[in-house]
Amino acid sequence: MRNFTSGVSVSRHFDQFVLLSQNCFSKVDCNNMASLFLVKEGECYFSINDDAPQRIKAGELFCTTQGTDVKLSTAGNYAGLVEKPLASIPLGNFETHEIDDGHAALIFHSLIPGTANPLPGVVPLSLFLTVDEIRSIPELSSFLSFLQNNKLLQPSITEWVHNKISEIVATAINEFALERMESDMHLDKAGLINLRIAKVLKEVHRSPEHRWNLVNMAETAHLSRSAFAKEFKALTGSSPIKYLSELRMERAAYALSQGEKSISQIADEAGYESDAAFNKAFRKLIGNTPGQYRRMVLPRNEESPEENGRLN
Repeated sequence: MRNFTSGVSVSRHFDQFVLLSQNCFSKVDCNNMASLFLVKEGECYFSINDDAPQRIKAGELFCTTQGTDVKLSTAGNYAGLVEKPLASIPLGNFETHEIDDGHAALIFHSLIPGTANPLPGVVPLSLFLTVDEIRSIPELSSFLSFLQNNKLLQPSITEWVHNKISEIVATAINEFALERMESDMHLDKAGLINLRIAKVLKEVHRSPEHRWNLVNMAETAHLSRSAFAKEFKALTGSSPIKYLSELRMERAAYALSQGEKSISQIADEAGYESDAAFNKAFRKLIGNTPGQYRRMVLPRNEESPEENGRLN
């Protein structure tokens, strides 16, 4: 089950530009979050776990879909290389910065909240996208550009906007991974079933407010109800309905923490037909009513006016 604390829905977003020194390698702790590395200038090698390093050139993207730590290097093997931390550059300064002889690559690094990944255990741990592949996904190329210049945002909304954009970016990358998997004709039976479950997860994350139930989820996966329930739990560790409820409450808790929407609106967007049904489900899973939760996480001066008379 997800951890419903005051930071319930999305972990803090983190962006920076980094420099990889010549003849060096660096280890990046991704803090259990998915990670994007867009090489801006130069080139370098990326690897996770014990995989062979992969060469990434300027304009290309390397990303991890789960919280896997990454190793960057200036060569395809580490013999003779010295470990050295990446040098950080403040966002907004990359336009005027050029790599010098002492550095091999300038890289935009973005950590994406783990909850943004709807397909754990399905899509590969790491993905590599060429310049043309990035351009073929309009929302990806556009939002990557936006993330690299937070000077466009007011400080009070930077984190909220980045969290929303990161979810869009993560979804676009996962969809790309699924399309690549579908084109792979070497998937075994287990792989094909996982792919079907992944499609359901994608749709559920895209529209959690839809009137999902075991029947229409199984139909989306082209599996019987019993087979779907069994495979879904094997992949996610949760039953389909429990997973859906937790996802809805995760989204609802985040909306409550922002103080911008009424509880009725949040209940409707979470897929509940009445405030009472939403209130009951929220309290069962979170331990507090929506109103109580909002008062706990929202500063007193930002409480919604509606809290004075509803769902206490």
